[in-house]
Amino acid sequence: MLLLSYLGWQFYQLKTWHCSFWIDEAGKAGLSKPNISCQLKRFWVSPFAVVFQLENDQSSHFVIVWRDMLDDTSYRHLCRLVLAHG
Repeated sequence: MLLLSYLGWQFYQLKTWHCSFWIDEAGKAGLSKPNISCQLKRFWVSPFAVVFQLENDQSSHFVIVWRDMLDDTSYRHLCRLVLAHG
């Protein structure tokens, strides 16, 4: 019963989790929640997912964006920005 409660709590936490980041046309990137500027490092861009890292002086954030998380136009635009500036 305890395990079931723990797994239910973890599922709830996963449903409410989100990551908000931004990348502009000039190649600047950052995390929106604390408004931290970061350096964008590209790892992998494919038709299925974009994988990149946002790095600043204090921390590093590994981000995976799956194709179905965005509409087609937004996903293509993200891929172009990461390829151009990553």
